[in-house]
Amino acid sequence: MSLFFIIISYFLLFECANGIPLARECTGNPRACDDGTVCFNKSTSYSGCYKKCPSGWICNAGAVEDLVQEVENLKDDNIVNGFAINQLCIGQTACKTREKLENPSWFDNVLNTFVEPYIQRAGNWSSVIRKCHDQWSVIPVVGKYRCQELMADYHIAQDLQNAVNRHGCGTQHDWDLVGEYIKDCVKKSHIGVPFGETYAISEVIKNRNIVREKCKKVRKPLGLQIEF
Repeated sequence: MSLFFIIISYFLLFECANGIPLARECTGNPRACDDGTVCFNKSTSYSGCYKKCPSGWICNAGAVEDLVQEVENLKDDNIVNGFAINQLCIGQTACKTREKLENPSWFDNVLNTFVEPYIQRAGNWSSVIRKCHDQWSVIPVVGKYRCQELMADYHIAQDLQNAVNRHGCGTQHDWDLVGEYIKDCVKKSHIGVPFGETYAISEVIKNRNIVREKCKKVRKPLGLQIEF
């Protein structure tokens, strides 16, 4: 048995024995820790349980850290927490694979501007969330699905539109790559409604593409750069 294998095996055993989640268990699941702390990723292969994201770690990208806390805050709100978990999954996935993006800075700027209104409950967010509880909380499974749909539609039409109008529409490569991350995260959500994931993905991609076309129409007449 090689020394490398022994070291890796020991590390994994030590990690599990001490209740520290593997990095892959952190993504979209900040409650993987069992001591009241929150699970954060330092890299694609290392995680830890802390009260707050350590400086310089992947999660310390502003919006992602905010989403980690948002998921924790909504852990008992079964109607709206699915939306927050999806947003966290998308943000974490993109941050961990940002080297695949042609312009990671564009994504960082858009992500922070995109997430902030939701975290701050700016615009009509309080009304959207209230509507979720008033109309859909009494309907098991379907109610949660409809709430996520309502929140996603608003988030894309308002927050994403404002974010890309401000920071640029992104290259087609980066736009499509983030779209793939969204598809993967929606598939992982296990909505529980027949064909729910398929329909949700098609609607999100359609609405995102509408946003990008509007972004081009807004920025071009102003002489602003469209792709970054």
